[in-house]
Amino acid sequence: MAYTDTMGYTVSTTSSAAQGAQLLEMADYLTIWMHHWIGLAFARAGETAKAQQQLDRLRSLPEGRPSGHWSTLGADVLAGEMALMRGDVDTAVQLMTPMGQRIHDMGGGSREQKDIFQDVLLELQRHLGDAEAVIELAQRRLQRNPNHLQALAALAWAYAQTGETSLQRQTYQEIMHRAAQMPVSAQVPALVEAREALQATETTQG
Repeated sequence: MAYTDTMGYTVSTTSSAAQGAQLLEMADYLTIWMHHWIGLAFARAGETAKAQQQLDRLRSLPEGRPSGHWSTLGADVLAGEMALMRGDVDTAVQLMTPMGQRIHDMGGGSREQKDIFQDVLLELQRHLGDAEAVIELAQRRLQRNPNHLQALAALAWAYAQTGETSLQRQTYQEIMHRAAQMPVSAQVPALVEAREALQATETTQG
């Protein structure tokens, strides 16, 4: 079984934990990102004590810029991912939200990995029903990428929760417009959601 973490790494439940154990034989030569990945692999494989050791390693790093904020923000991400695996979404969001607000202060990692993290956090906030947090995150993502359909769909959902139905409809129309200008599958979840919502509105008005 495989699992994609909030930083975009694909983690296999058993093989990755074994690989992680092997890599720790040269622990001092690994990047901080690798220690995060190994901790996640252990957690996914149910080796909680070993995962906690990696979390403790992150927390022992120097604070602030010298560690790329991995002793605080990065460690909280790993703790949040571990909480997700326990099914504790509330704790996960609480731990990972500060990282979402300061994602570009983090040392290491590609832009794509940081974008994946923000997308995961966006969906978690939507799962919890926090419309205000979803609006903030979605607007932040759209500033960097106006064609981000997932963020537009989340924004439309949030407008529905706050009673701003006209903005919701406009956002769904924006999804349809932008999708028509890109090579996007008709089955992309955001596009399906927009199409069904607009069709439902037309049926009601009809």
